[in-house]
Amino acid sequence: MTNHEVRWTRANGEVFTVMMNATRIGESGEAHLEAIVLDVSDLERAQEALRERELQLRNLGDNLPDGVIYQVVRRLDGSNYFPYMSAGLERAFGMRREEALTNPTALYGLILPEDLPRIRAAGDESIQTGKPFLVDYRLRAPGGEYRWMHVRANPRRLEDGSTLWDAVALDITDRKRAEEALRERERQLQTVTDRLRRSEERYRLLFERSFVGIFRTRADGILVECNDVFARILGYEGAADARGHSVLDHYIRPADRDLIVAKISAGEDVVDAELVGRRRNGSLVPVSMSVRRLVEDEGVIHEGILVDLTERKRAEEATTLRSVAELANAAAHEINNPLTVIVGQLELISRGDDVAGRIVDAQTAADRIRDIVKHMVRITHLEPSPGWSPDLPRMLDIRRSAAGPDDPPPDRHAP
Repeated sequence: MTNHEVRWTRANGEVFTVMMNATRIGESGEAHLEAIVLDVSDLERAQEALRERELQLRNLGDNLPDGVIYQVVRRLDGSNYFPYMSAGLERAFGMRREEALTNPTALYGLILPEDLPRIRAAGDESIQTGKPFLVDYRLRAPGGEYRWMHVRANPRRLEDGSTLWDAVALDITDRKRAEEALRERERQLQTVTDRLRRSEERYRLLFERSFVGIFRTRADGILVECNDVFARILGYEGAADARGHSVLDHYIRPADRDLIVAKISAGEDVVDAELVGRRRNGSLVPVSMSVRRLVEDEGVIHEGILVDLTERKRAEEATTLRSVAELANAAAHEINNPLTVIVGQLELISRGDDVAGRIVDAQTAADRIRDIVKHMVRITHLEPSPGWSPDLPRMLDIRRSAAGPDDPPPDRHAP
């Protein structure tokens, strides 16, 4: 009895395949064949389709760009082997698939050692749950660099109790690099943001705690920002109270205001200009102001600082008064000498000794005293300083006071 596949032809000409089991019956001339014939055309077509699909799958796996299709089995003793591996392994990692199929350890040797426990743990969980496992790991490429692989594997239990995974490993190095570059940019952005925040915080503290007034106005003089020091110099309760007011209203002399506005409009910086400002309540305050012009997105901005010179002026006045006191003390000493001469000469005259000569000496000493007194009168004479507003109290002008009757008046614009 034998089984044979035989191709027959139907009456309509169609060729089909049969499986024939034939048995010889009888001897010699009486012998004949008895056979069982089974049409296996559908089975043959199914097997051919299966072979075609396997070929398609193999071609797809072998031509998969940047990836590998494979099967891996975990035995009951915990060891692994690869029943199938596509040709992409050799193209991507320089290892022939035959080597991986016969020596699984060689393939695992390409994986970064610190990533192996993560792969093992993913496999253990997949065996326990029966669910696919997803894992990213690094594999050493032929050039020595490590490339990122993403694996998705579906498990199924084999008859002997081992587990087989049908797996796809895709090279995701470019994606990982892009993600790392994005994270690096985010870190850099965060660093810049943190620095900017710290810088803004330092600026805010400097702005709020500065001992000088800081301000920003529009080109028309309307105050858009200032600190409390600036506001209080000009008589406001605080920065919130001062915003929205015009700083131009606080100039005493229109000429000063026009000069500073003209310089700023021309792009010049105003540095340490000493002025007299008018506070909100009408009182006067000596100040020093520095201003510069900025062009920002919202328009032209004038930015500067304002310093209250009241204490400095008081210190200068005290220094001046000390100088006058010292001068007066020296003058008193100078007066005392000729006065002593006059008193001595008058005593001698009263005795009748050389009266004419004694009178001349006394007159000379008296003239000396008169000159000293006249000079003292000039020094202590109060006159308005030409550099100050008429609204201010009278000031001691040392230059005008020290000048003699025939000296020209000092230049009011001289420093």
